Amino acid sequence: MRRGRVTLGGLSIAACGLAVGVLVGTTVAGDHEGMDEAAMMAKWMEYATPGEQHERMARFVGSWDIAGTMWEYPGAEGQKSTMTSKVSSILGGRYFVEEVDGSFDMDGQSMPFQGRGVSGYDNLKKKHIFVWMDTWMTGFLTGEGTASNHGKTITFMSKDSPNPMTGGFDETKMVSEHVNDDKHVDTFYKRGPDGEWFEHMKLVYKRAH
Repeated sequence: MRRGRVTLGGLSIAACGLAVGVLVGTTVAGDHEGMDEAAMMAKWMEYATPGEQHERMARFVGSWDIAGTMWEYPGAEGQKSTMTSKVSSILGGRYFVEEVDGSFDMDGQSMPFQGRGVSGYDNLKKKHIFVWMDTWMTGFLTGEGTASNHGKTITFMSKDSPNPMTGGFDETKMVSEHVNDDKHVDTFYKRGPDGEWFEHMKLVYKRAH
């Protein structure tokens, strides 16, 4: 406590009060009938406070070396990549920022690559969430994921993967597997000509020491 201002989980009571004011002003009448301000504030704080899922995501904070392979279509020869990743925690452990730098070997030609992403866990949706951007796009890739295997595996689905060849967007799937605290694997899937999922890219992360 400092000058009567209390901070809970990085979110001040003053800020929380402002949030509750916005909530009250935008909630449809009757949705919070019978709830006083303290009860509404408690609900908001429950939503805003990082939990077990955020603690699990904190395992990925640090520097990583990435060995990648990408297949353009089923049966294609894999294109190799070498990249580095730095993951940082922001906003009191609510979100995690990843910075990826490296290159892909595309038919013998080195193609530089940079990507930036923000991930988190939405306590209201009960879903893992992410937004991604990189030098091979001019838009955002977003998705939501569900954990399994005691939180060691997260399967993300996205519907806005850009496809300039068709002028539209494709559905993609990404499975993130926590092998141990020094290794995790992200596998990306796209649909092939037959409509079935195929392995489009695999990124093996090993912690840099």
